[in-house]
Amino acid sequence: MQILPDGPTSCRLYWIQDVLPHPLDVRLEEGMTASAKVIKSTLESSDAIPR
Repeated sequence: MQILPDGPTSCRLYWIQDVLPHPLDVRLEEGMTASAKVIKSTLESSDAIPR
């Protein structure tokens, strides 16, 4: 994972996963997709904003 600035008040999360052997890619993609949804909802929640 890598987090880079994207404007004065935002950033982008880059998550790259190299997979060998190839047969595991579908399972890992499903896990990454589910995890990305959790990360997104957490970061967008009011609890994630520092006060």
